[in-house]
Amino acid sequence: MIKEVPKICKGKFILWTHVTSPLFNENCYAKFISEFIKNIKKFDSAFSADVAGTFVMNDKKKWISHNPKLNKWPRTQDLKNLYLVNNAAFIANRYIYLSKKDRLGEKILPVISKNLSGFDIDNLDDFNFFKNKLISNF
Repeated sequence: MIKEVPKICKGKFILWTHVTSPLFNENCYAKFISEFIKNIKKFDSAFSADVAGTFVMNDKKKWISHNPKLNKWPRTQDLKNLYLVNNAAFIANRYIYLSKKDRLGEKILPVISKNLSGFDIDNLDDFNFFKNKLISNF
């Protein structure tokens, strides 16, 4: 799809979205695009993100959120933010698709999604969570 999109999308920028993010509405898209345009001189692409400001360990049991040799248990407020791609939206200049064969360039802006708006339905558990959330709002 990365190779095909710039063939059918002729605009300068390509906004890539996922239908599996049903809570990412027109207001979210407007904020996302506005944030990217406001920062266009510093960034060549952007993705919608959730932010994690907590302790994170990888599958090799190594901390990626902090260096425990410097501080075993820092305050969570002092941890650097980790940006989790939630797949609701990506935006990049068309040349990135053509030259990098990717939907993100080298200078990437994470745009934080608010209030679960970037929630991505990837499996049955996600679907059931969304369905229960939707039903509980009625």
